[in-house]
Amino acid sequence: MPLRRNRRQYEQLTDFDRGRIIGLREAGWSNRRIGRYLGRSDMVVARCWQQWITEGHPVPSRGTIRRRLTEVGLRSRRPLRRLPLTPHHRQCRLDFCRPRATWSVTDWRRVIFSDESRFSLSADDHRTRVWRRTGQRSDPAFIVERHTAISQGVIVWGAIS
Repeated sequence: MPLRRNRRQYEQLTDFDRGRIIGLREAGWSNRRIGRYLGRSDMVVARCWQQWITEGHPVPSRGTIRRRLTEVGLRSRRPLRRLPLTPHHRQCRLDFCRPRATWSVTDWRRVIFSDESRFSLSADDHRTRVWRRTGQRSDPAFIVERHTAISQGVIVWGAIS
């Protein structure tokens, strides 16, 4: 009975199974985890991976991965940063906007708009980067919600009247 239960471990690997092993290994899975997932011995997985490496198929370098992503139109960009809006924030914004919906240009000219810029005081501001295509800036997958800055900095306010 045990031989019948483990017979799959003695079958030859198909090209499809080899591809699955290599893909899962490149994704960071351990040999044991891949073996259990595919119903194979972890030694079969290890041999398959070792054969892949020795045949001249090394794990790609960071530069190779960066080039391949660039070739398919992905660029490394900083994600759009915004403050998360709670339902209370949304309601406050609506309460502010509704009375002013009918304002004329003259009314709006009396409003002072301000702008702010942040300057980092440390060498590394720990900004994350995302790989996205042009025009995907507002896609929720590429937006990082932040409440505060990561490092010390100076905020400069400017008013436009």
